[in-house]
Amino acid sequence: MSIKVSQPIIVLALLFLFTPVLAQSPRIVRWQQGSPDSEQFKRGDLVIKRVKVDGVIVDACIKDTAYGIRVDLDLTNGGQSPLAIRAESIAVELTSPRPKNLAYVQPKKLENMIQNVARSQAASKELSASMATKTVVETETKYEDVTTYGADGPKTEKRLVTETKVKTVPDDHARWQAEGEASRLRLSAMSEARAAVRGALKPGTLQPGASASGAVYFSGDPSAKEVLLRVPLDGVSVEIPFRTVKKRVFLWVKARHFE
Repeated sequence: MSIKVSQPIIVLALLFLFTPVLAQSPRIVRWQQGSPDSEQFKRGDLVIKRVKVDGVIVDACIKDTAYGIRVDLDLTNGGQSPLAIRAESIAVELTSPRPKNLAYVQPKKLENMIQNVARSQAASKELSASMATKTVVETETKYEDVTTYGADGPKTEKRLVTETKVKTVPDDHARWQAEGEASRLRLSAMSEARAAVRGALKPGTLQPGASASGAVYFSGDPSAKEVLLRVPLDGVSVEIPFRTVKKRVFLWVKARHFE
């Protein structure tokens, strides 16, 4: 017994199977120099790139930190529908010199990283200072009995004698100074860690007419030359490319900037 299936039915079945998949693929909107929906401007030393899509405005900049890279985002929902904000869905891809996804760093994890680095640096300073020594020169002047021998026999008399001693002793000032520096390191790290958590992009829903801003943190890569930032919105993926340039900070020191 054979069953014949007409070609139109096969086509309809294939459309039914693949239409949901196609519908789930987000529309990609990419920042492009000169495009009416793309802008670039500076805020201090930072280069801000803006993309406008369906009434939504996405402002983004990237900066280097001691713990990786930080993406600062400003989102304004000028559309008609609420937007879901999920920091963990935002991505940064290294595109040059080689493809690589940079790992998302949760704010709490970054908080621990900052404080752990500071604790290690503070402990190193304290340990080094605990072994610090200094040289002390002590001079003591006193009278001593000095015996001399002459024709009349031995003669003892008091003479003023100066004795110099060189000692190596613990350097209490260096210890006190190191303890102060270690304390300042810990306090500064605590403040920086709390600021990183407070400034992180908060998850939630952005209602029409509302704005939200915050930072998203990623692992760094010193070899990065070009990166691509992806910000998923409802049904749209905003892509913003950045390239790295090195600018002179001091006479011989250069800092990396994202533009």
